[in-house]
Amino acid sequence: MCRQLVLLGTVLLSAASLRAQPNDGRAFDPGHALTAPSPHADSALHQLSDLLGVWRVEVETWHPPDTTAHRSEGLAEVTLMNRGHGFMERRHTPDYDAAGTEEHALTLISHIAPTQQWMTSEASSYTESILVSDGAFEAPDRLVVRQAVRRAGGTRVVLIRTTYQLEGPDAFSVEVDQSITYGEDGWRPVERRHYTRASEAGRRPRAAGEGSPAEGLPPEARQFDFIVGEFDARQRMLGPEGWVEFDAITTGAYALGGHAILETAWYDSDPNYPDAAMTALRLYNRAEHRWESLFIDNISNTHYRFGGRWEDGRMALHPFDVRLNDRQARYIFHAIQPDRYDWYCELSTDRGATFTTTWTINATRRAD
Repeated sequence: MCRQLVLLGTVLLSAASLRAQPNDGRAFDPGHALTAPSPHADSALHQLSDLLGVWRVEVETWHPPDTTAHRSEGLAEVTLMNRGHGFMERRHTPDYDAAGTEEHALTLISHIAPTQQWMTSEASSYTESILVSDGAFEAPDRLVVRQAVRRAGGTRVVLIRTTYQLEGPDAFSVEVDQSITYGEDGWRPVERRHYTRASEAGRRPRAAGEGSPAEGLPPEARQFDFIVGEFDARQRMLGPEGWVEFDAITTGAYALGGHAILETAWYDSDPNYPDAAMTALRLYNRAEHRWESLFIDNISNTHYRFGGRWEDGRMALHPFDVRLNDRQARYIFHAIQPDRYDWYCELSTDRGATFTTTWTINATRRAD
């Protein structure tokens, strides 16, 4: 991921002057919803443009060992993200299971033009985890993405398939299935969601950025609270021709009904990349005692999932799947104060014996 982030830095002007833009990506600011795509966005996004808007959602879920479906209703809103280069769904289901547990979900969707690949990431307050999938349109009205996982540390591979079925401008459905035989013996339903368009003037789903954390969170799930708010950030990236410096604006807001923090950053850049931006989600997974993070920039549009823990007064994050002979990366938040924090990214090519810093950020909280 660090190499891709450095690529972002190489396209930015070293003397960028920040200016307000109508599609700045701050979908979680009060009263602000990003609904206009960027004129520079991938044209393939129009295939999902009918998803934009506010939706009533009928939800069916299967919660083992119960084999019967639980039915509930929720609300969702789909906007754009990353300055109009991808899609974001916020969804709230008050009684997601038979016990009446609510779920807040956040789904991010982007398209990677060079490989004609779609990527989705779904984060849930119910599972406290992030699932990243990829796939393609298998028919003009059907997008299918897949991911393989190993449950509970076991050896059995579970293939998860998510299908978006478009049904015109006023309805669509999402089906989530899983198989332990790569589909050879069929698929078991996990979740079915059917969306029908609601009035824009009607009640929206509970905002993901309402400004407060969820009740009952453990202390560890509050360790990223320091990024909530709006910051001016001075950034330095090591590019092919040396260090590049530029300014950015970063906003952190509570998401998933206060269970996570959504971070956005946007930049002025050269004429080839006029909408440079990134979105990151921070979610604490209590079952695994670690933070999960998701990062998407709007140049590569690739979804990166990584995470870590609080260590020695700093937040240390890294990719989950690393071999000792790989290039190793880690991302460190440190020097954390009420009005500022610092961050750096560094790489190792010698199994962690030494690291080279490739990106630094010095963030200062904006005055109210």
